[in-house]
Amino acid sequence: TTRTPDATYILTDTVYSRAAYPELFAIVGTQEAFNDAATFTSVSNGLGAGPSIQQIAVGKDGVIIAVGYYSSSGAGNGRATRSTDGGLAWNSIPSLSAGFSLAAVATDGSGVWIATEYGGYNGYRSTDNGVTWSAAFPLNGLSSGSAANGTFIATNKAGVWIAVNAQASGYDSGSKSIDNGVTWNSISGIPTAVTRFATDAAGNWFVITTNNTLRRSIDNCATWKTSLGNVAGN
Repeated sequence: TTRTPDATYILTDTVYSRAAYPELFAIVGTQEAFNDAATFTSVSNGLGAGPSIQQIAVGKDGVIIAVGYYSSSGAGNGRATRSTDGGLAWNSIPSLSAGFSLAAVATDGSGVWIATEYGGYNGYRSTDNGVTWSAAFPLNGLSSGSAANGTFIATNKAGVWIAVNAQASGYDSGSKSIDNGVTWNSISGIPTAVTRFATDAAGNWFVITTNNTLRRSIDNCATWKTSLGNVAGN
């Protein structure tokens, strides 16, 4: 059957205001809000010229934190910046930037953040959504040195955090916390030559190695499935 459109009819291919149709937007969300990443706008990152941004994460209340360094190693080379307005404006985090070169950052989405050093074995923790940070503390079990493939950190957002240091020698080390990043202990059996490390926060932890092999752990990285196949080109 056909219907004659009335005043409530929503035409397709038309732009509508969120304020005018709050119920509709509550269901379908905002479309084209960021232009589908077709274009990007340069913004000041609050770090000045020169730093290499290694990782960026989004947490509670839309807070975004990016970490990196000015050189690959060395005390005082760490750089960190924070945004509270969707990435429009950024401000340096002095208490985090004063330390060693930074390689990774993650959050549980509830205000706890942890950042890790590049090629080092120390971490830094925030419990106030990235405003202030602890002094450096050891991620027990991580070996220091050149991290050829990177230093990674991830959390299941339920209190378990795992950090991995992928060494140039192929000997990869790991450290785990089960109390939301307060204490850390060494874990063995981390696959060698890790290039990517992540979790779906649903019990699965994943690594990709230099030969593009995907492996999975379902017991918080205590053991690993031999292989889930090759992900080259995917």
